[in-house]
Amino acid sequence: QRLTELLRIDRVAQPFERNGRYFVWKKKADDDLWTLFVREGLDGEDQVLLDPHLLSPDHTTSVDIEAISMDGKLMAYSIRSGGTDETEIRLMDVDSREDLPDRCPAALYRGVTMRPDGSGIYYSLQDRKTGIRVHFHEIGGDTTNDPIVFGEGYGPSVWIGSTISESGRYLLFSVGHGWGRTELFFQDLETNGPVTTIVDDLDASFYPRFGGDRLFVQTNWEAPNGRIMEVDLANPEPEAWKEVV
Repeated sequence: QRLTELLRIDRVAQPFERNGRYFVWKKKADDDLWTLFVREGLDGEDQVLLDPHLLSPDHTTSVDIEAISMDGKLMAYSIRSGGTDETEIRLMDVDSREDLPDRCPAALYRGVTMRPDGSGIYYSLQDRKTGIRVHFHEIGGDTTNDPIVFGEGYGPSVWIGSTISESGRYLLFSVGHGWGRTELFFQDLETNGPVTTIVDDLDASFYPRFGGDRLFVQTNWEAPNGRIMEVDLANPEPEAWKEVV
C-alpha cells in the first residue's frame, strides 16, 4: 500500500522540440497510461495530442512516438494492444490531430526514421525466420508495396536499424552482431547514390550519431576504454577517421 502511494504521483517527462512545437508526456497520479501533449511555443498551453486511455476500456492499449518531422507537422506513432510484441504504425497530421490513411499493420517493428520534410519513413521490420529488413514508405502510398532498401542477405541473429541526418541528406544503416561487432553503411539521398560501406570487417562495436551532417562514432576499436571518432562521409574508411575524444 505504501509503495502504491509513493508511485501514484503526477509525472512529466522531458519535453522535446520540433520547429517551435513542444511535445511532452504526462501522467497524472490516477492515470494508468502516459498521455502525449503538444504546446505551441514555449509559453503556449499544453493540449492533448494522443490519449491512449480512449483506445481501450481496460487501458491495456499503449502508444509510443516513433518519429516526428523537423517541422513538427507529421508524427509517426505505434500502438500496442494488450502488451503484445507486435505493434501497428500510424501517421498523424499534428495540425488537424487526425491520422493519415497510411498504416503499417501489426508486426514486429524495430525502429522508425522519418525524412525531415515528412515525405516518407524508413522502418525496420522483423521476420522471426528471416531477420530484419529496412523498408521505405512514401507518404500517401500503399504500405503493402513498400520496397526493401537494406538488409537483404542478413540472417535472423543480427539487429538492423537506420537513422537520418538532420538535413535529410544522409541515411545511415547499422548492423549489430550481438554487442561485440557492428557494421555501418550509408547512402547519400541527395544524389540518390548507392549504399556505401563505412566499416564491415572490424571486430569492434560502433555507436554512430549525426551532428548536422557530421557523423560521430563511439567505438572500442583499438581503444579498450572507448573513444569518439569523427567520420568524413566523403572519405569514410576507418583509416581516415579523426579522433575527437
